Amino acid sequence: MGRRFDSQKEVYRHLELIQLQKQGKISDLQCQVKFELIPKQQGERQCAFIADFTYQEDGRLVVEDTKGYKTKDYVIKRKLVLWRHGVKIRETWKEGLRVEIGHVIAEMQANIPGETEGEFATVFFVIF
Repeated sequence: MGRRFDSQKEVYRHLELIQLQKQGKISDLQCQVKFELIPKQQGERQCAFIADFTYQEDGRLVVEDTKGYKTKDYVIKRKLVLWRHGVKIRETWKEGLRVEIGHVIAEMQANIPGETEGEFATVFFVIF
């Protein structure tokens, strides 16, 4: 099954990043990258931050999160990522819909090996 995104904003940002990678402006684009904040200990589960995207830009690692709003949990995790990993999270804020659904499906299929239109369309409409 294809990728799952938490919001329309995240889908559109992913498409923008794919284009930037095709243009050679960024490289090594990855989705849903986990950063350990507090390891598992004494019966307690690990605490982690899952970044929407990571990529290389001008030789530097960029950790990016697409936001609609900031929760208290997110703000704490953002601070822990900076403290534990020395990485400041780049927050992107997207307003409005700028891409037609058909274009999104076609673009995503071109970048997800093995996806068929029917399979992706099902995933796409479950997301929204």
